[in-house]
Amino acid sequence: MHAPLISEPWAASAARMTPSPRPFPWDMGHFPGFEEAKRQANARRAVWKSSGRASPRQETSAQGVGAGLVFDGPSETDTELIPPDPQIAAGPTYIVVAVNSLLAIYDKKGNLQGSYQSFSSFFEGLGITGQIFDPRIIYDQADQRFLFSAGEIDFTNLTNGHVFLAVSASSDPTGIWHKYAIDSIGRNLANNLNTFPDFPGLGLSSSAVY
Repeated sequence: MHAPLISEPWAASAARMTPSPRPFPWDMGHFPGFEEAKRQANARRAVWKSSGRASPRQETSAQGVGAGLVFDGPSETDTELIPPDPQIAAGPTYIVVAVNSLLAIYDKKGNLQGSYQSFSSFFEGLGITGQIFDPRIIYDQADQRFLFSAGEIDFTNLTNGHVFLAVSASSDPTGIWHKYAIDSIGRNLANNLNTFPDFPGLGLSSSAVY
């Protein structure tokens, strides 16, 4: 363990990230018809809400689009790292979204809480400099908290590698997060080269985080 624990609040005022210019053309957007499908889904939701009927989640349209709220989150154009490895976790009040290099928090009406925060900014207090990637985010219903993990590596000379873990203090991810750095540098079978964590998974039980 590089650092036993730091506890920090969500940086709601963090500046929106500006990705580095891409060294190659990039044209990746929504599937055809996305905007119209989103408009129709939100229109159906408004009708459900005004009708006073039971849960709209029990029904879907003929096109298979649910009646829940649809809104845009961070996309490939908000990060210079491809693939974006999108992740999402929903708690009782908030939704936490991660794509490679940034985090975002929304309420369940689709309102962004503050701004995006880069992984490097979020984990800055651990005092480790390297590239952070491969996000994982889950919501622990038993203990009512979000868990977020990511891999970290010094790609310059492979002198350090970690799995970062952050746990929200409650079901409100806009509050305090407890953050850890787990040393994950390894050696190859010939013991002549450092190795590093790649695509680490994230799971939990009643007694541990895996």
